[in-house]
Amino acid sequence: MINKTVFKFLGGGAVLILLGAAALYAPGYWQKYQVDKAIAELERPYREDVYGGKTPEETFDMFLDALKNGDIELASKYFAVRKQTEYKEKFEKMRDDGILAGQIQEWERARKEWIKVVDEYNDWKKRATVRYASFLEEKIVDDRLGMPVIFEPGEYASDIIFDLNELTSIWKITSL
Repeated sequence: MINKTVFKFLGGGAVLILLGAAALYAPGYWQKYQVDKAIAELERPYREDVYGGKTPEETFDMFLDALKNGDIELASKYFAVRKQTEYKEKFEKMRDDGILAGQIQEWERARKEWIKVVDEYNDWKKRATVRYASFLEEKIVDDRLGMPVIFEPGEYASDIIFDLNELTSIWKITSL
């Protein structure tokens, strides 16, 4: 009789220890699962992104070809995923305002003349910037920031920034 009682007591104790351990560790595993699932969902558009080249130059050439063919939707896909809608809207506005064709010509000229920026930030392995001269023939007032900014006629340095999508190994335009 004592043996049965001892086994019941030890068995019950073991069950309680297992339940306690499960109660202690299960929330951590569940939380990790939820976090991993959320990260995978956030990365999904970047993993599925196939638009861009193996070099910044190739991406920019693809972007220009799409714009020259009038495909604003495709052109916007050469931008970082988080910027695609923003640039699609900008290009549509430029088209509607009748200035897109002139801007494409400027970017074509820039592509021929740009200078690679190489520094601690632009290693050309994950981040790349090119600089080119842009010219204003007449004064421009830009009030997109809520206050007017005046650009006088003359020469200005402009940058185009590229980032490598490390999940797909393709270069994306980040800023134009």
